[in-house]
Amino acid sequence: MHHNLSAALFLDDLIERFKDLGWEIVDVDEAITEGDTSKVFDYSGAKTLVMFCNGMWCGQSPASIAALRKFGYPADKIKYYRGGMQDWEILGLSTAK
Repeated sequence: MHHNLSAALFLDDLIERFKDLGWEIVDVDEAITEGDTSKVFDYSGAKTLVMFCNGMWCGQSPASIAALRKFGYPADKIKYYRGGMQDWEILGLSTAK
């Protein structure tokens, strides 16, 4: 038997066992689609994230923030420096190398 098939069969048995024990099985994709990620993610102890890019042209931080928000990360725990390091240095703010 192929190893993925045996793992899939085992996983199905395991899920059924958890259901028999009274566990609620929640699909992450369904929770996100329904807009209720509280069933799959616990952000009660979420840390404040500070995000910045190389410059205002960079889209990595905004994309990361959008993904975090999609998964329910609290918006008030996300801080974003829009100008990034490029603006930071242009303004003459301190840096270390």
